[in-house]
Amino acid sequence: MKTPTIKWAQNDSHVFVDIELVPSDFKIDIKENAICFKQGEYECNFNLFTKIIVDESKYRTNRIFELVLKKVGDDEWTQLLENKNQFKVGVNWDKCEIEDDEIEPEIPNDLSSMMGGMPSDLSSMMGAMPGDFASMGNCCEDEDCNGCEDDYEDEFEVNTDDDTNTDESDTVSDEKNPPDEQ
Repeated sequence: MKTPTIKWAQNDSHVFVDIELVPSDFKIDIKENAICFKQGEYECNFNLFTKIIVDESKYRTNRIFELVLKKVGDDEWTQLLENKNQFKVGVNWDKCEIEDDEIEPEIPNDLSSMMGGMPSDLSSMMGAMPGDFASMGNCCEDEDCNGCEDDYEDEFEVNTDDDTNTDESDTVSDEKNPPDEQ
């Protein structure tokens, strides 16, 4: 059997144990002085450094297994395991500063129940999006502005003469930049 990666941390009232596996068909048994875990080819059964209150201990299965174990007293544990050499256990520095009021109640495993009735599609949540600049309000300081559409059309000359549809109309002359003289 393989041993999963185990990390732990503690505060005055709880011990936090993370078993770093993606949860699937598993068994966890929390006892007052031991944890028994099995999932597929991974297994770890270990005695805790001291006793815990089983009724006030729980676990969550989000991306990993997160065990929140209630200490019997407020004494600091010097290690997680009774036999510190039984498994290689790391310290979870991210959880070392968790206060008692930060410990969340049971978190549901499925995302839809966590969303709390939010709409499933983004468009219904955001409402109708504006279709043009005019519906978004003034885009400049001119109170009579219609989304700068009028200014945009004034910038360009549109030639509607029919006699310009010759081969000469495809040629662009630029009087500002005459060809180089030699």
